[in-house]
Amino acid sequence: MTVRVVKSAALDGVLDGVESLEGRGQFVAARATALASFEQPIHLILEDPSVPLQNLRIYAGPEERYCPAGVYEFVDLERAPRLQINAQNCVHCKTCDIKDPTQNIVWVAPEGGGGPNYPNM
Repeated sequence: MTVRVVKSAALDGVLDGVESLEGRGQFVAARATALASFEQPIHLILEDPSVPLQNLRIYAGPEERYCPAGVYEFVDLERAPRLQINAQNCVHCKTCDIKDPTQNIVWVAPEGGGGPNYPNM
């Protein structure tokens, strides 16, 4: 993986060292100026933690592919695979709530009503 440093006046120093998702068929909404707080409660909840492993076996783990921000990641595939949720990367698009084949992911509005701020829309 390559490391990309984002240079922007609004985000100066905040995203330094963020891993690039280039080459994985995904993108980062760099223009969204909402930044996730690491102190905020998790807003992406699995109804049944065993379902992602079934999805991995049946559908080849669509969670890794439908999220544009790379929030969902299967880790430790050789020994004990599990779905890791990197909620701090979420851009609040609700794609996971719509595209999950088993509707196992519960998307709750983030604390404080935060979300992306697209200034050009």
